[in-house]
Amino acid sequence: MGFRLLRYRLVVVSLFVVVLASCGGGGSGGGSSSPPPPQPPIVQSSSVSLNVLGVAASAVTGSVNAIDPQSLPLTYSIKTTPQFGMVSITSSAGVFTYAIAGHTQATSDSFTVTVSNGQAQSTAQVNVQLAADPLLQNQWHIQNVGQNAFSSTLPLAGNDMNVTGAWTAGYSGKGIKVGVVDSGLEAAHEDLAANVDIGNSFNFLTGLNDPSRAAGDPGFDHGTAVAGIIGAVAFNGKGGRGVAYNARLRGYNLLASFSVANMAKSFGSEKISADNDVFNASFHLPSANALPTFSGAYQAIATTSLTLRGGLGAAIVNAAGNDFADWQSSPGTGLCHAANQYGVSCGDPATDERRGGYVPIIVGAIDADGKHSSYSSTGSSLWISAPGGEYGLNSTYHTAGTNFAPAIVTTSRTGCANSNYPSPVNPLDAQGANAFAPNCQYTATMNGTSSAAPNVAGVVAMMLESNPKLSVRDLKYILARTAKKVDAAFSGVSSTAIVPDATVVLEQGWVTNGAGWSFSNRYGFGAVDASAAVAMAKSYTAYLPAVQQNSTPYRFWAAPPATIAPLSPTGNSAVITVSESFKTVESVVVFLNIESTPNLYCNQVELTSPSGTKSILMHAANGFKNDSVVNSRILSNAFYGEPVNGDWTLTFFDFCAASEKQTKLSTTNPQQLGFVGH
Repeated sequence: MGFRLLRYRLVVVSLFVVVLASCGGGGSGGGSSSPPPPQPPIVQSSSVSLNVLGVAASAVTGSVNAIDPQSLPLTYSIKTTPQFGMVSITSSAGVFTYAIAGHTQATSDSFTVTVSNGQAQSTAQVNVQLAADPLLQNQWHIQNVGQNAFSSTLPLAGNDMNVTGAWTAGYSGKGIKVGVVDSGLEAAHEDLAANVDIGNSFNFLTGLNDPSRAAGDPGFDHGTAVAGIIGAVAFNGKGGRGVAYNARLRGYNLLASFSVANMAKSFGSEKISADNDVFNASFHLPSANALPTFSGAYQAIATTSLTLRGGLGAAIVNAAGNDFADWQSSPGTGLCHAANQYGVSCGDPATDERRGGYVPIIVGAIDADGKHSSYSSTGSSLWISAPGGEYGLNSTYHTAGTNFAPAIVTTSRTGCANSNYPSPVNPLDAQGANAFAPNCQYTATMNGTSSAAPNVAGVVAMMLESNPKLSVRDLKYILARTAKKVDAAFSGVSSTAIVPDATVVLEQGWVTNGAGWSFSNRYGFGAVDASAAVAMAKSYTAYLPAVQQNSTPYRFWAAPPATIAPLSPTGNSAVITVSESFKTVESVVVFLNIESTPNLYCNQVELTSPSGTKSILMHAANGFKNDSVVNSRILSNAFYGEPVNGDWTLTFFDFCAASEKQTKLSTTNPQQLGFVGH
């Protein structure tokens, strides 16, 4: 990635001049007076302040103002150089440029300038106030140069969100309102307070606006860490920096008092949240280890969000879930044994009904080496991936850990009683022993798709700042179009141990669909590229036409087979011909209805488009506990941009032994197919 030079600011703060006069020699003559000694220049110089961008060079200009008592011409030169930066000066005018190449921990610097009239000279000292963020240099998700991230393992350089170009172009989410729907948000946090809009936040426990957790309720506050990733304050000498460091943050502690009504209130159904531009949802619904029956309540909330921003829609950025290796909500149940055995995801974003529609931007997590994070759920509804990291442990502090790769550095609820870990686990999470976090107000252990989602929310805020005319669908298009294809060698997961003499593909690798889009259930369209997304958003004029959907669902199998053929490498398929007035697919939704199954981990469901693209909607060896499925919605983004009309094929597999109870599809509730497109 290339770095471009900065945008700089000049702030004249105060006058600070130290003048050391150097006078010419003289003496008294016997009978005549000597000419007056030459007078040195009278010098004025200005102190300056510099916001240190950190990820690229930063510079500020100023001038040393001087007059000469004899009206002689003046020349200027650097006498002593600064300790942390570099300086140049024009010899005839005294205009200087002070620059810092990257990060600094310093809060001030200085240099001196010699001003000469050819006969005498003066020296002026120039003070430079440096406004930086001391933990920015550890935030690999912002800029990854293989630096210290407080974990034992260093990040692999180059694997970041490429924020540099967006920041140097001047974008920081200014004027964009982001709703942090979570456990709470510490409104008075030293690195958040200046960006928190308490008046438009809401606390469902107190009925008041302050979303902070009560002082008598100790513990880690997930929402405070999320908020810091989105919009921690910049250039204040504290902590790190948010992706959209000038965005306005509103907190809604929905998870402290969860209900569908409170969720609707958090996502724009009432005035308190209706003017938000972006919502971040780094949480999942509690019953996440089974495919749920579609109720429509959460879809109604998502649909309401599309009416916001004058009909352009407020973006809902949703974490994909952390159920790859085990169910986060109910670990240790053994439901993930088959998934672990074959190396596929135990869970799927589809287990949370909120993530099954076309509205949310579903975000998976990648770690600091640019590959899939160990916990990140995979599925056909993923849209994009972003840094979520791993666990951030350091073996010097936490010998019992096993995952020492970097996590995300962000804000943490103030007070060491509220730490993510009760004992030190790395040099930053050291129970107050770190100078940058004496009150445990920062952490290097935030991870999960809970971290990936706010990274994307911050990028979306900058995109909207650059172009407020973008609809939610435009935002999604740009994110996908500018995404980076990470882990390009990933070829999927297959096994020859499931069906005799056959290879079963449980997870595809990167698939290029009929419209030329590369998609993967593991990464969506790829990893977010902040600079590319903001640049495209700024120049974007090809706004998508109005969204269209099929008015009636397409139904497969008027008379389904009595059972799905066991251990068949081809499964049982049904074909339906689609004919719609609109032409192009954006998302495809399938409603599954399975009357009975010995175990849902036996079943795999695939959809193939008229263009020949196959999407695995549900892979076998999953961790779902269902023995039946009723009207459960699964979405696929794999067909984005393809023609909608033509023959679509739905295929069911049963990979359990023939001696077991066989899978039966519902005879009363057919499998249904729906489309969103234009």
